[in-house]
Amino acid sequence: MAVKDFREDLTARWKVAHELCYLIACNQAFDDCKDGDIYDLGIRDIDWRPEDELTSFLVDAVWQLISLSTWIVSLTEKLLKECVMSSNLDLYDSEKENDGDVSMSSSSQLLDAPVLLHICHPYFLDNFVTALSHVQRFCVYVKSLTPRGRTAQIARDITVDLINNSGIDVSALLATLEQTRQEAKVVDEHCVTQPSVLTKATLFIKPHDLVDGLGNLSTVPKDADKDIISKNLLIGVVATMKCSQCGGKTTLADDLSSDGSIPLPWRAWEKKWAVRCICGGRWKKATTML
Repeated sequence: MAVKDFREDLTARWKVAHELCYLIACNQAFDDCKDGDIYDLGIRDIDWRPEDELTSFLVDAVWQLISLSTWIVSLTEKLLKECVMSSNLDLYDSEKENDGDVSMSSSSQLLDAPVLLHICHPYFLDNFVTALSHVQRFCVYVKSLTPRGRTAQIARDITVDLINNSGIDVSALLATLEQTRQEAKVVDEHCVTQPSVLTKATLFIKPHDLVDGLGNLSTVPKDADKDIISKNLLIGVVATMKCSQCGGKTTLADDLSSDGSIPLPWRAWEKKWAVRCICGGRWKKATTML
């Protein structure tokens, strides 16, 4: 393996390791914010409060949960894209074998993609299914609310579009993964790429990709950094802390006072990362303007 390929492989591996750790953190966040079948969003009275009373305090928690849900859905899309590519190469390799070509499988390298560890290892599969279940329940719960204020309506629309625009039938995907998990089998990439689970066109092609020049109108840089804890974009914000191990940046670890502006379940979750990053590395000061 060339030095460049070896370095890219190692980079992909540590990124997946970080994703595995963050999935566990996401599940903890959803659990901390869950009261039975209801999520403590700070907007429990959203269906009757007039717009002028729906302050930023009331929607703090829902925006943070939306950030986590968006990250989990993006991870699911990346994982399923890898599965689609693997299943397509398997069909190509089968055709070659039928023609008498017994050379090395074209999909062997792709099937070794580190991202597939999310569904290949039983423990990590459990965490992935739990996180995806949280996202599904959260989206259903927010969709069931009746917002009166503009801010709450935006939050509800974003949550609904999050699933609708992904090209994934989350219920069907969860059912497939649950069945595989109960039968103690290794997840086959073919079973999660069926038409009943996902729409390939929507998975690979997003609406903004179909409009020329629309991507250039975005005010968000493609390479914009994200807060390693909250997954919020760091644009024009001073990242106060940086992980000494993975290099992740955050603004959360600097101010963890309980002044009432952040719902208590979220503040408690944030305090878990006051000393160490998601990856276990210690924080150090970072004063770079992003």
